[in-house]
Amino acid sequence: MLKDSAGAAVPGDDGQPLYGITGCNVPVGSRRFVERYLEQKKTKIVKGLDKAVSLLDPCRWPHPEIPTRQMIWVLTLVCFQNMGDYWLRHILPDYTEQFARDIDDGIRSLFQTCVGCDITRWSDFAKERIRLPICFKGCRLQEAVDRRHGKFGHCWIGRTATTVVWRGN
Repeated sequence: MLKDSAGAAVPGDDGQPLYGITGCNVPVGSRRFVERYLEQKKTKIVKGLDKAVSLLDPCRWPHPEIPTRQMIWVLTLVCFQNMGDYWLRHILPDYTEQFARDIDDGIRSLFQTCVGCDITRWSDFAKERIRLPICFKGCRLQEAVDRRHGKFGHCWIGRTATTVVWRGN
């Protein structure tokens, strides 16, 4: 049964508790169970991203020797943009679209804090350029919505190949 942070049962659309199990932190059950489970995980991830923005806000630390923009950038590029990848690899892409979109919104918030301007006003060309690798003069920020199919497929192929090789010995 899916429970909230207080330990109470999470009701489904019909008011009944959502039943399912988790194995290695991967939910298995009805579509609604999986989506609500991912919603809980997403809330925790986005709360952490918001905390990072508030702690490393350049307006909070105006001293030039404290490189908060660089710290946000490195954390975003190396750590934060990959925080939901575990679930993207192990849960069907049909179930993870909203989860991935919400994480992407949190990453955009971090990026806006890092560059110091509102990126929603940027042209489509500029937004696409953010996604390019650094060697092509981009920022290497890949959206989870676009990566979810590849992550799931790569994980599935990797598990299948490992099983075939292991059984072959």
